[in-house]
Amino acid sequence: WNADVWSSRFDFDAGSWGAAVRVSLAAENQWANPVVAADRFGNAHAVWVANDGGSEGDVWAARFFADAGSWGPPSSIPVAVKADFWASLALAIGRDGAAILGWRLAGNGSVVFSRFLEPSMAWDTPRVVWNDGMREVALVVVPSGDAVALWGSNGARAARFSVATSTWSVPETVAANEGCREVTA
Repeated sequence: WNADVWSSRFDFDAGSWGAAVRVSLAAENQWANPVVAADRFGNAHAVWVANDGGSEGDVWAARFFADAGSWGPPSSIPVAVKADFWASLALAIGRDGAAILGWRLAGNGSVVFSRFLEPSMAWDTPRVVWNDGMREVALVVVPSGDAVALWGSNGARAARFSVATSTWSVPETVAANEGCREVTA
């Protein structure tokens, strides 16, 4: 088990992978469920969960700057309740480079989302969108920067994020199936 998060870039012109670079901090914790997404300019975000020795942890993120060809320092996304360590993260990036991240909180399984804001170069305060237990979450960002999130919770639920209002819609049931626990975008 490698406790670090690493990155390597593929050079299409050369047809080879570059040297591996550590993205996470030195191995003080165990890191799990890393997810990477890139925008059309080659900038990328990597997010992961840091295990605190139990079944929950903090969500961490780092940004790759295409112009500089390097990763910025990792930082934790501030949230009052830790993430479920074993839950998958969902990450999507829009045309404007804004990223949206979703995950499940430890304990009650609430669905939480945070948006990376380009001007401030920081993640906004995570928002709870659903409070009634969920499994995995999937995200899609459309060209306008708006997003749609799907998750399984005794059926499939969905909510929409509006860039114009910076709000999430009230979640809707999109498939009423008691056996539905996972969704894919």
